[in-house]
Amino acid sequence: MNLAPLQRVMLRDTLAAPSAGHHVEQVEISFNKGVEHERVIHAWHETVARTEVLRIGFVIEQGNPVGWEWVTGEEIFETMEPLSEPWQAWLERDRRCSPLAAEKVPWRVKYWAGERRFLWTLHHALLDGRSLTRVVQTFLQQLDGGQAEEWRLSRWQPPSDLVISMATEMFRQTFAGHEEPQTAGPLECQMDSVAECVLGADFAQHLAVIAGKAEVSAATLVIWAWGQVLLQASGGKSVVVEQVRAGAPQAGTAGFTMNLLPVLIRSGGAASLRQLRGQLLDLRRIESVSEQDFPPGVFPNVCAPWSSVIMVEHTAFSEAAECTAWVKSRSLHESRGESLTASAQLMPDCRLQVEGPGRTALLDGWLAVLKRLDQLLHEDS
Repeated sequence: MNLAPLQRVMLRDTLAAPSAGHHVEQVEISFNKGVEHERVIHAWHETVARTEVLRIGFVIEQGNPVGWEWVTGEEIFETMEPLSEPWQAWLERDRRCSPLAAEKVPWRVKYWAGERRFLWTLHHALLDGRSLTRVVQTFLQQLDGGQAEEWRLSRWQPPSDLVISMATEMFRQTFAGHEEPQTAGPLECQMDSVAECVLGADFAQHLAVIAGKAEVSAATLVIWAWGQVLLQASGGKSVVVEQVRAGAPQAGTAGFTMNLLPVLIRSGGAASLRQLRGQLLDLRRIESVSEQDFPPGVFPNVCAPWSSVIMVEHTAFSEAAECTAWVKSRSLHESRGESLTASAQLMPDCRLQVEGPGRTALLDGWLAVLKRLDQLLHEDS
């Protein structure tokens, strides 16, 4: 059974360092008083029964992920005694225990009945963000006594020969003449684990207004701004940025169909932004093509010093997963791997994160570009 390209990347990260907690996510839900323990257990079991992806495991051969299979392993659901350590410390320790195991589902659930606290720990390669929200919503609907939808498994669809040919020609034209910036710059500097900032709801609305005037999406603006930061830091004329692509929607499904596809970002203002917009639109036609599908020499070098990966999400998990009368709060905790450099969550408050060496300097530069968007986009418009 085929794995999506980004699934393979994530699983290889974890298999290379299983105790590092790469790509592990935790969904934490606190319930209001009055919720019945048996009701929580029943709602989760019904969610598993209605969601095919919660009944698969990953197939690993000689240390490499090669596919997935249906598993009938035991569903993990434990009620827990009160903790003897601070909650955040326990969460961090739990994230470092990989849920990957042979012939087992790559997730586990724990429930503290006395504190009415539910924790679902899973490997991110099992579910993309939109599917994670669907599963949590199903669980809450079951808990509320509603009739939740059944979710078939999202499946990665390999590209046709025609799509591969189209993608090959597109990349040959786009990346012809690109020279990789070689300077080390801030990549030599090690700082804190994650550099993060929140620009606020007003700035999120401001970004949407600028995007409308420029006839692009807010996500395109954020990606373009990240590319300008890398160009300023490297002194190059163009950089390669891999964008996380969610893949074509598959109605009525939940799973993981994500890919990484590169775009070339050039220095400049409005003209550079329009070029990026064109590339992002073109990628919609080839979302199923991955690096190994291209002839040798066509796919750009994404391991060059100033290449990076960026993911843009439109809505926070806490906003996307609708609450019910039983729920006091819900939150998402993550332990990302080595494959992600920059991420942006547009709504509700425009939250930015940068990982890897030089992260603080790069985040400061990203902020500076975003705050000067009006001026930068008028320089050559």
